[in-house]
Amino acid sequence: MTPVPKGVVVLLPRKKLDEKPLQGERRAEHVVSGVKIGKSEKRSILANGARKVIQDRGRCLSMSDDVRVEVPRLRKNALSLSEIVSSSLANVAPAMCIYFSLSLIVGGAGIAAPLTILLAAIAMGFHANAITEFTKALPSTGSYVTFIGKSFGRRMSVIVALMYVFSYIVAIGSVITMGGYWTADILKNFLSVQVPWWLISVLFVLLVYWLTTSGIKLSVRTIVTVFAFEVGLLLISAIAMLIVAHAYISFAPLNPANLKNGWGGVGLGFPIAIFMFIGVGNSAPLAEETENPRKNVPRAVYASVIVAGLLYTFLGYATIIGLHADEAAIAKASVPFIDAAKVALGGFVILAYLAGFTSTLACLIGATNGQSRVIFSAAREGLLPKWLAGVGRKQTPVAAIRFYLVVACLVTFIWSITAAPLDVYGYLSTLGAIGVILVYITLNFALTVFFKRQRPGEFRVWLHGIVPAVSTLTMLLPLWGLVQPGQPVPFNVFPYVVLIYLVLVIAYALVATKMNPELGKRVGSVVADK
Repeated sequence: MTPVPKGVVVLLPRKKLDEKPLQGERRAEHVVSGVKIGKSEKRSILANGARKVIQDRGRCLSMSDDVRVEVPRLRKNALSLSEIVSSSLANVAPAMCIYFSLSLIVGGAGIAAPLTILLAAIAMGFHANAITEFTKALPSTGSYVTFIGKSFGRRMSVIVALMYVFSYIVAIGSVITMGGYWTADILKNFLSVQVPWWLISVLFVLLVYWLTTSGIKLSVRTIVTVFAFEVGLLLISAIAMLIVAHAYISFAPLNPANLKNGWGGVGLGFPIAIFMFIGVGNSAPLAEETENPRKNVPRAVYASVIVAGLLYTFLGYATIIGLHADEAAIAKASVPFIDAAKVALGGFVILAYLAGFTSTLACLIGATNGQSRVIFSAAREGLLPKWLAGVGRKQTPVAAIRFYLVVACLVTFIWSITAAPLDVYGYLSTLGAIGVILVYITLNFALTVFFKRQRPGEFRVWLHGIVPAVSTLTMLLPLWGLVQPGQPVPFNVFPYVVLIYLVLVIAYALVATKMNPELGKRVGSVVADK
């Protein structure tokens, strides 16, 4: 038997020395992550009815009835406010979102598309309220899974964990696809070098794996650098558009009178605009590694919404002006920002292409950091297989990162066997978005339930009742846009895919929680700043 290692805390029921603590001993050995405890230490603990506490980096306490055990921990106080803001904004992928979404928004809302984007930013501000209020009360790496699980109980914990894993892994497959395709296009157009897009995607993933497993500080600093480069290139391109097309500068793109079909046009462009903000809550899963998470994470979430909203609005405005506010031309263009940049930058249009390259890279790093931590937390608290809670020597969730990237690659490349890269991008982003929006809506309900039932003294009608209700209403519109009948193949099948998966997950949760009464009980047991 080896002695209790640093950081392990075992709390067993008080027993007399002459009693055989067989059941307690076995339980302790089972729960403490496979660590065996020396007999003398067991007898000492049992005799005193006390805790053995030795502090050590990378370990934490988790309560399970009368046994207090060691669980893996991530590096505390590693990230500042500015770093988690940059990580969230990078996860949004401003360049790629404005490149591939603007023409769709203009097609629905007309040249007043920037106004629609502003309205979407306001709607996402309502959604941010749920994330920030939960984080103030219960900062957790588990983010959505922890928040919803603590509100609705064990079965919902399992359901949300599995829905989260499915939706976000499918969605990130679209980024893996676009990263390879966009880079291959740059090499082909500017260097006359042809490289298979899937090979570049693999290299992208390997680079991201190395960065994200080598320490949170390294990966986030890389995000900050790459994201700054991305924004700089976007702003240079946008300003050049306004200079070249200065004769067309007007208030028209922000004038409600120019909405196509009046305010009905907002309804057509609004769902696409909402999707541009998915990822602004990425700072919440970084709570365990953030300085003062109860304050800094909420600040980061709201800052991400505001900065993304202003940046999207400006880039959309510049693109519309750069293309002379020609609604038909913009709506038909596959990438209107690039078309406008070609006119404004001429031979320097590569700057706009490089912005797209940095956008996919930063997004993949940011998404991997955030979403792998949710998977790690769910495994650490017993909702997913415990091997996914493995932590490397740099205190990063290496097992969850590996699982997240490998499965995402498999989904991406299997789908690409029969579809072109741009089609795969559209398929995966749409399929993943259905589940993401469902999680968003569930979080709004969870906020009201959590404060009403568990913290009634802190319940505020506006923050915990009205705002989440408004947020839910704003999310129903993009959800309907994803699941409404009459869509082309295979988009018309996606709602049924998600429905079947959800039914299977619910059935599993009902059976699993009945067979294992402990399943889901530890959700929220690890608080980020404790």
